[in-house]
Amino acid sequence: MQPQPATLPLPQFSQINIQQLKQDILDLIQRGLNLLAQVQTPQDFQHSLNTVEQFDEFENQFSELFGVLSHLNAVMNTPELREVYQSLLPEISNFYTQAGQNEALYQTYQFIADQADVYLSFLQTFPIMYSMPRRHIICHLMMHSSKAFLPVAKRYCVSTANKRA
Repeated sequence: MQPQPATLPLPQFSQINIQQLKQDILDLIQRGLNLLAQVQTPQDFQHSLNTVEQFDEFENQFSELFGVLSHLNAVMNTPELREVYQSLLPEISNFYTQAGQNEALYQTYQFIADQADVYLSFLQTFPIMYSMPRRHIICHLMMHSSKAFLPVAKRYCVSTANKRA
């Protein structure tokens, strides 16, 4: 299994400005709220994949950024860090509450899950695919499942390959 590259460089913990980190996290949470506001009821498979991929990328970035603060809070635990950490928890809780109650996002994941039933037996027969990056699995499954998915698969696989290149 190849690890996915981090979107953030390895933090230089001694050079981190705690207030700037707080602002960066707040900005990212706002971006996530904007992303949630833009989620629409799934229109088709490609639209659903795009929505999930955007949300997935946001969550990876948030996890990396908040992970820096969380790590610092665990190992340094200064009054300033505690104040920043504690002040962000309501914002984070608010975001994930809204994400958890977003009907369109739920419907998007459900739409993809419903499509997954078609592919489940295929995945179980090829366990090696579990070690492949998600986009490779999706491309492989769409291209080999049904002719109806072929045009979508070609567009998705080419567009994700171009994004990652």
